[in-house]
Amino acid sequence: MVAFILSCSTQSSPAETAQGCDESRDDNKKPQGHIPQAFFDPFFSTRHTDDVEESIKAHASALATLQKDDPEYLIHIHQLGESYFDRYSVIHTLIDLERSLDCLEEAYMLATPKYSGWNKLSRSVGWVYYRSYERTSFEENLELAVKMYESLVKTPHEDEETHLRIHYELSVIYTTLYDLSEAQIADDTSSDETDSQGILSDGKRYLHLAIKHQEEVIGKIKGNSEFHSNVLNSLATNYLYRYELENSPKDFERGIEKYEEALSMSKPNYPSRYTLLYDAGEGYFWKYKISKHDDDLNTALKYYREAFKLQWISPLSLFDVGYKLANGYAKAEKWRESYETFVQMLVLAPHLFHRSAEYSDKQRLLFTVSGMASMAAAAALRVEEPIYRVISLLELGRGIITQSIQEMRHDLSQLKDSHPKLVQEYTELSGRLSKQILSDPKDSEGRYEMAERLDAAIGEINTVLGISPYAIFSEEQLMRMAEHGPIVVLNIAVDRCDAIIIEKSQLHTLHLPDLRATDAFQMAQKKIRDHELLEWMWTTTARPILDALGCTSTPSDGNWPHIWWVPTGPFAGFPIHAAGYHSSNSGATVIDRVVSSYSTSLTSLAQARVRISRSEEMPNPNQVVLVAMENTPGLSNLPFTTQEVTEIEGLCNTAGMSVNKPKPLREDVLQALSNATFSTSLVTAEQKRTISSAVLSCSKTGEISH
Repeated sequence: MVAFILSCSTQSSPAETAQGCDESRDDNKKPQGHIPQAFFDPFFSTRHTDDVEESIKAHASALATLQKDDPEYLIHIHQLGESYFDRYSVIHTLIDLERSLDCLEEAYMLATPKYSGWNKLSRSVGWVYYRSYERTSFEENLELAVKMYESLVKTPHEDEETHLRIHYELSVIYTTLYDLSEAQIADDTSSDETDSQGILSDGKRYLHLAIKHQEEVIGKIKGNSEFHSNVLNSLATNYLYRYELENSPKDFERGIEKYEEALSMSKPNYPSRYTLLYDAGEGYFWKYKISKHDDDLNTALKYYREAFKLQWISPLSLFDVGYKLANGYAKAEKWRESYETFVQMLVLAPHLFHRSAEYSDKQRLLFTVSGMASMAAAAALRVEEPIYRVISLLELGRGIITQSIQEMRHDLSQLKDSHPKLVQEYTELSGRLSKQILSDPKDSEGRYEMAERLDAAIGEINTVLGISPYAIFSEEQLMRMAEHGPIVVLNIAVDRCDAIIIEKSQLHTLHLPDLRATDAFQMAQKKIRDHELLEWMWTTTARPILDALGCTSTPSDGNWPHIWWVPTGPFAGFPIHAAGYHSSNSGATVIDRVVSSYSTSLTSLAQARVRISRSEEMPNPNQVVLVAMENTPGLSNLPFTTQEVTEIEGLCNTAGMSVNKPKPLREDVLQALSNATFSTSLVTAEQKRTISSAVLSCSKTGEISH
């Protein structure tokens, strides 16, 4: 049964609309500048994850038995907020940050200055406001953070060190304000609109305030300590910012000296060691871009490499510095080292976020991981790795965030007889976890524990099946997939662009020297005339590939070659099948030479073919479900859906298909889809921050249902 639900209206969240399409990273939520300030989080807990989990459970259980007017309630809600932030610092899920802020705000509303933990609570609220702004770009939270800290520095504290730390934390926020204001100025140069009144309007003043606070703190710190090294490191970054702002070479020299001083003061077991190494690497890499001296590049690589080897930092931090290290190796033309670093990062990528994370957290990393897989593939081609391994790297990157990697690597049918309990556990846990994330995104506790169990089940399945992360497809499997026509995988990376061609008799690659990633991303972002894009694609990409496949003219015998395109990066949104010069009858177009089909990945193509073969064995493989809902309260109307359904119904009848048209009611549609093998959802859709859903009516209440 094939199911089509017709309509096309969607509502996208601002965060999704604003999401960038950089091929390798999503830095929209970070301060923009030459040196991202990867400062040490002064609130980062060194507690073991299990201890944090126990703390969350204990405080949540206590709160369930207390009334808000009980003095113990304030203590537990405060500590619960701190614990959520501890967990956010490790696994970086947005829901933990939101829960932390909710708890701390509630505690702050309940507390008075007489509360024994008042100063600590105020400081925590201010810092979580700041971190929330970093993550969400919600400017009100940034303003609240500044107000909280500017008030805190005027408040007497029990000891001098706490007072100095608050000054330092305020300086970190000021540095971010400067960095963000510079990014805004850069954006305003291409826009008629400027923000001359907002909090980001005076970046230069914020930079000087940050330096002033940090220099004062350093002048008052007694002895060497981790805190001392952190302040030196932040000051070094700000000196480099001031060099950029005022073109002061002395500031650059002073900044490099402070990086070295901070590192010499740091001990190997300091939690902030990673940040000091990362920022020193950034400083020397910036110096290399100015001096062009290999010694500066090698020093940057030394610090990146040392940070990458640290065993106790979070996967996200390891991923961040690994990206810097791999690209630094490429800059030094150390291709083997670059390739091996990218591979390590791909293996690490599944741990970038917890399986219990919401879909928005996973989407946030989608471009990062898929772009990184393209760069890994480009590096693999540089060192002449086998083509099947290059393809496996791309497929691994495609599957990690969407979790399709688990589906493509787990053919559970072969385990049903030998390991029935394991299959049942995996199926139940994956279904329950997905349902819980959709139905109750605020319930992070139950799904965190469930995700741990699912990870264990997946690990056991991998062991039973003997799965290797480097061999998703063998060479023989790939060539069998090309029995119906060649498959062309387009790999777009900064270093190089290539076509990986799979034919039934061979695997080979075609370097595309006229195709550059920067041009491709510009084409994807700017508005250009259709013919410009089609002609550019033909010249740089389609024609060289078709020529390599021997498709040099229109078939005269009616035997049209069939090509399956698997695009990556910006090409995922390009109409490759329409590439060419259509203003003349020269035959210089793709549609004049071949029949084109698309697939998002080789895995998807393989799965689709399996589903098709299975659908042919079904009792009623030619049943089609069509649904139209023209008017949806609260959302845009879809005036042509009924007409579209009528036209498609006619085509289906001509093709001998049986059409089922249920009413646009939730219960009726679910019943019609219960036996569907394929489903395309094009109904009016509503996308909230963490949930996407089709909008239908409910037969019992008449209300809108998702």
